[in-house]
Amino acid sequence: MNRWSTPSPSARLLLAATGWLTVLAATELPANSAPRLAVVGLYLFLGPGAALQLPLRPALMGGRRIVERRETRLESWMLAAMLSISALVLVAVGLMMAGGFSALTTLVVLAIITTVGALLPSVRAG
Repeated sequence: MNRWSTPSPSARLLLAATGWLTVLAATELPANSAPRLAVVGLYLFLGPGAALQLPLRPALMGGRRIVERRETRLESWMLAAMLSISALVLVAVGLMMAGGFSALTTLVVLAIITTVGALLPSVRAG
């Protein structure tokens, strides 16, 4: 079973909601609390990247089936982390250059990127 190439619609919706749940946690939980830091840190490290690789996954795999191996999962996690960090840096620098940088604004822009990435249809390979 190839569970990576076509995530279910409910999984895509859940991933799209993670950014907005993080924005909610960042505004409602007390500042510098462990739950707030854990939620925001985990989202910033994996959330946008996981959403951005969903539409590209079939094209990245070149049309071949993905074998469920530990190496494949590790590559997917690492790609999600690198895409997330890249998106964070690009958004933060763009907001700084525009003079509108704040932590909450950065989270909202990343939540929008995550929502769009999670809901985009997959690109066909080939």
